[in-house]
Amino acid sequence: MSAPLPLHCVSVPPTHPAENGKSPVVLLLHGYGSHENDLFSFANDLRRTHYVISLRAPLRLGFGGFAWYEINWNESGEKWTDVEAGLNSLKLLESFIDQLEDHFPVDSNAITLMGFSQGAIMSYAYSFRHPEKLKAVVAMSGYIVSELMPKQAVMQLVQKTPFYITHGTEDAVIPVSWAKQGVDYLEKLKINHVFKTYPMPHGISPEAYAELKAWLVENLGI
Repeated sequence: MSAPLPLHCVSVPPTHPAENGKSPVVLLLHGYGSHENDLFSFANDLRRTHYVISLRAPLRLGFGGFAWYEINWNESGEKWTDVEAGLNSLKLLESFIDQLEDHFPVDSNAITLMGFSQGAIMSYAYSFRHPEKLKAVVAMSGYIVSELMPKQAVMQLVQKTPFYITHGTEDAVIPVSWAKQGVDYLEKLKINHVFKTYPMPHGISPEAYAELKAWLVENLGI
């Protein structure tokens, strides 16, 4: 009997499963204060060939939402990240992915990580640790938190992983300049990426989603 997964999730199988019984996966990571059903609203658009699994972050917040780590502000109004909690959540995410094939008919080395906001931050951090597991990374309205990134990475594998990045120019939660710093980092490392900005706040506009979906279809057959 398989051990329980370390993170709660909701899932939906592909309409066209892989003939070998191991379908690729779209793994959805929600943002701060949200829950597993948020991004799962996209599931029916993404499930033609892929198993879609949406995770719930491990930390329960006081207002009913969930987070991968706490966010606080110091006396100067600067954002402060609970790095230890973020690293603990990364370990839970690693364990979840390591156990995927015990619970789902999937290929755990064919994952597309799709994260929004804090979920995008987690996606960046995981992707540099385990690029061998990933087919692509979608980072929506997020940025790279250097304290959560590994000190070393297998760059020849990271460079083979395509990144699709979206951000709103009117985002008042995570400034677009923070996202651009992450894009500059990817460019410096010669990592394959697409960066799209839209006149939207902290969210996913219909135009942004339509172009993302077209990219997923073209590059991953979703």
